Amino acid sequence: MAELLLVRHAQASFHAADYDCLSPLGEQQSRWLGEHFAARGITFDAVVTGTLRRHQQTLEGIRHGLAPEQLPPALPVPGLDEYEFRALVAAFERNEPEHPMVTARQANPRDKSAYYRVLRLTLQAWADNHLPGPLPESWDEFRARVDAAAAALQALSANSTRILAIGSGGAMATLLGGRLGLSVPHIVDLNLQIRNTSLSQFFINREKFLLATWNAVPHLDIAGRESSITYG
Repeated sequence: MAELLLVRHAQASFHAADYDCLSPLGEQQSRWLGEHFAARGITFDAVVTGTLRRHQQTLEGIRHGLAPEQLPPALPVPGLDEYEFRALVAAFERNEPEHPMVTARQANPRDKSAYYRVLRLTLQAWADNHLPGPLPESWDEFRARVDAAAAALQALSANSTRILAIGSGGAMATLLGGRLGLSVPHIVDLNLQIRNTSLSQFFINREKFLLATWNAVPHLDIAGRESSITYG
């Protein structure tokens, strides 16, 4: 079986007009992760990323910390991309303008906790087909592309010993939830607690997708870096 290390992208630019760009802290998180791999002699014979800029920038930070020649060229897999959360939240708020969590978020738009409370409601409505369109994709379409990403990783396992994959939190939670048969509320719970540049370890082949560890940040969970553990 091949070892898969599935990494959530580093911190993006939550309040910026363009979310899909790492913050300065996110750039540092990804370099630290590369240095963590280097210090432990961890190398990869296959690399997979989603197609978003924050995935590519996270990989570049890892390359910087690890040494560029130690990573093969990355294979793009769109199934590791995030759902369009801003479009989905906007659709929910148009449909539920008087919901108390919506009005609370709109009263303080820079409050991340308020935003995530609305996002939780949004994702459940999306999965229940209660979110009015037009939407970038349906929940079923999102799950199908995540399943395709899982199949692509399993296919790579036939000729790989250790695979690095970089994606987004929603895709990661849905991938794990699909393999474990979790309900939508449990998938949403997983999604909202995945830390930036966290490592999740699996052992996979064409038939199995086995979880070993989930959401670990050994490169951040050390003295002096506590404030560098982020979720967005």
